[in-house]
Amino acid sequence: MARKVTHKGVVLLVFASILFFTCFLPVAFAEEVEDGLDEDVPSSKPEPTAVIFPKGYKSVPYEPSVPGSALFVETFQGDWKSKWVLSKDPKYTGEFVVGPGANPAIPGDQGLIVTRKARHYGIVAPFKTGPLDKKTLVVQYEVRLDEGLECGGAYVKLLLEEVSDFASLNGDTPYSIMFGPDKCGITDKVHFIFQYRNPLTGKLEEKHLRNAPSVNTDSKTHLYTLIVDNKNSSYQILVDNKEVRAGSLLDDFEPPVNPPKEIDDPNDKKPADWVDNPKIPDPNAKKPDDWDESEPKEIPDPEAVKPEGWLDDEPERIPDPNARKPEDWDDEEDGEWEPPMIPNPKCEEVGCGKWKPPMIPNPRYRGKWKAPLIDNPNYKGPWRPRKIPNPDYYEDLHPTVQPIGGIAIEIWTMNQGIVFDNFLVDFDIENAAKLAKETFELKHKHEVAKEENELKRLSTKKGTKEKILDIAETIITKVETLLEPLERLAVSVGLGPVLDKMVDLGINRPILLVALIPPVFVLLFLGLNSGSKDKKKKKKRVSKKDEGEATENKEEVRSSDATSEGLRRRNVPKE
Repeated sequence: MARKVTHKGVVLLVFASILFFTCFLPVAFAEEVEDGLDEDVPSSKPEPTAVIFPKGYKSVPYEPSVPGSALFVETFQGDWKSKWVLSKDPKYTGEFVVGPGANPAIPGDQGLIVTRKARHYGIVAPFKTGPLDKKTLVVQYEVRLDEGLECGGAYVKLLLEEVSDFASLNGDTPYSIMFGPDKCGITDKVHFIFQYRNPLTGKLEEKHLRNAPSVNTDSKTHLYTLIVDNKNSSYQILVDNKEVRAGSLLDDFEPPVNPPKEIDDPNDKKPADWVDNPKIPDPNAKKPDDWDESEPKEIPDPEAVKPEGWLDDEPERIPDPNARKPEDWDDEEDGEWEPPMIPNPKCEEVGCGKWKPPMIPNPRYRGKWKAPLIDNPNYKGPWRPRKIPNPDYYEDLHPTVQPIGGIAIEIWTMNQGIVFDNFLVDFDIENAAKLAKETFELKHKHEVAKEENELKRLSTKKGTKEKILDIAETIITKVETLLEPLERLAVSVGLGPVLDKMVDLGINRPILLVALIPPVFVLLFLGLNSGSKDKKKKKKRVSKKDEGEATENKEEVRSSDATSEGLRRRNVPKE
């Protein structure tokens, strides 16, 4: 097979390798470090915590304008600890810290940060709403996922008004509303769950929103707003000030608020003579006389011919000739040792053992005869139990959410760096809009601009890479032309095999090729130098030989001239 890479190609490989290691690789490596793409490496260091203060952070005064009439507002810019109660349940070991987090959008802005992954977190801010029957409830807060959200919750719970022991907060603490993002496994939704109190039993029942919106898991700030109008039992969910769901508390939840009027009679039984098979075999059908059930489904191919060279006497598997009995093998305890069987290598080309023709579908096969199906004359349809009035039925056409006694974060998460901020619970939608304008909208504008600048920066970096590659291609083309004489010289002094070896290395192990560059160039230099000396000696020998040949030629010419002169004189007539 002809070698596809020429000797000139190896020099190009050398040059390309040098260019890669000196130009392109440092650029790529610098980008890798700058973009923070290093892979996780197991370490014995303590478990890392979320970023509380970014590198180079400088605290500056910041106080957003908040609606003073709001029922509850928390921006974490002041004395937040006096408003909040941490759960003392032993399971809740997660520590909340207030700080700007990894990517603050507004200088001086702070939020409540989930500091470690794989922890339970519990904290409550108590307040009371009173009865909500005729009011519009607004719940709003921000979430920023500095390290994403793969498995964890960032939702809030609006606790029932009757809850008083906030330090005992846990997963069983009764709540009125659960709202916010939650993602883990197949769960990916912005929850809206409200507790409805059954008017007959007085028990609370969870009502889950069907088709809940999915979660934004990027690192930008997102605003979650829930509006419940208890006057008409409607709801509205906004994400980043845009409506993503809206509807009725009566129609959009599972299980529904109102139970069915009728239910299946649990005591009803299907009659013994009830026929629920729509088809039966035709009782008048007869098997045809020529129907042969004995024919097999497949038969040996009658036209198949045993391949030439088939080894009938060779076994398909043989004992492994390279196997050795283990040193610790005990014939008395383990039995007589036998080498493992392996495929017979002699069978690889054609085949061996007893030859059998391949199987093909039997054209005469018809299978077991079955009577065709016809409509069942006694068919009565699918049986269903009769309906009876539901003893637990009630009808509530105006369901409302339960009175609230505080807002809680009660979560378990496998992600850290979740930043909560700018909580608001109120009865005025305008107050929520004002706070969003003072906080979220400013952050969103800054984060969008930052993202656009980052895309431009990455685009510029991509352009730089392309420029480097274009320059490298141009240089390689020029070097290819310049190195042609060097290749011819190397081959002429006997370095062809060395170049062949370097071609193979350049294809299979380019890094090793770069390491061999110095010694190869030394050999090339010595070879060229030696070749130059040999050429000089050869030139001297050729020169002396040429002188001798020239002298002989002169004598021959003189002799020839003399002979010619003699002949000329003999041919001249005598006077």
